[in-house]
Amino acid sequence: MKRTSSFALVILLFIVLFTTQACFLFRNVTIAVENESLTIGVGESKQIEFKVKPEDATVKFSSSDESVASVSSTGVVVGVSEGETEITIEGTKDKYKTAVKKVGVQVVGEDYYSVTFTVSDSDGVIQGAEVSFNSDSKTTDSEGKAVFTD
Repeated sequence: MKRTSSFALVILLFIVLFTTQACFLFRNVTIAVENESLTIGVGESKQIEFKVKPEDATVKFSSSDESVASVSSTGVVVGVSEGETEITIEGTKDKYKTAVKKVGVQVVGEDYYSVTFTVSDSDGVIQGAEVSFNSDSKTTDSEGKAVFTD
């Protein structure tokens, strides 16, 4: 009888330990990002919008190519030079399974603009008209257009 009750006690103890420890096996850190990709300009910065659960998990950021974009410890991405890179977000907490999310980042060069003026009158387009824009002057072409770019 003592042997049976000792055996039952050992089994009961094993079940209690397994079920209390097993709940740790199913705990996961989760990370949700608002956008899985960002496009920023050289010198521009943008915050990665994310949520982590549990909220007290440790979050680390890293860039696969710091020469293209860097990332701060709070998730602010700064465009360094034209190109593409990937920001890795890692969430950890003791006794939880680690979570990893990736955000693609494209860094574009300086802004480029093109402004076209078309000069015409009641007879149609005017070739040779002088147009001034942003301290620059151009003469209209055969289609009556003056194009300014930067």
